[in-house]
Amino acid sequence: MSAEEYLGSEVYEEVLADIEASIPGVDFTDTTNLSAVTAKLNNAIREVVKARDYPDTYTDEKITNDLQRFISNIINITIYDFHQIGGAFQETHNENSINRTWVDRSKMFKGINRFVK
Repeated sequence: MSAEEYLGSEVYEEVLADIEASIPGVDFTDTTNLSAVTAKLNNAIREVVKARDYPDTYTDEKITNDLQRFISNIINITIYDFHQIGGAFQETHNENSINRTWVDRSKMFKGINRFVK
């Protein structure tokens, strides 16, 4: 299944719209920005699916229903990753007396637990 199919196309579009609204000042009519945020969203969905480590007996429908509980996490991971573009693996950044520190990315996965097998 594709990342979009995991959420269902209608929910996927709503999530994408929420993400775009949460990142002010970015023109998402520009296909470069839209492609970047879409790639980050798809990756976030795949990472949540991987983190959940669904049992083989879980159907695609069960996975889709379960992922609904983690939409906030998916949105937060996507926004976090989008803001990291251009600063891959950057530990510190100082520019004109502006210092940036990022929250540990693993905190975006809070509440997403593996299935016990």
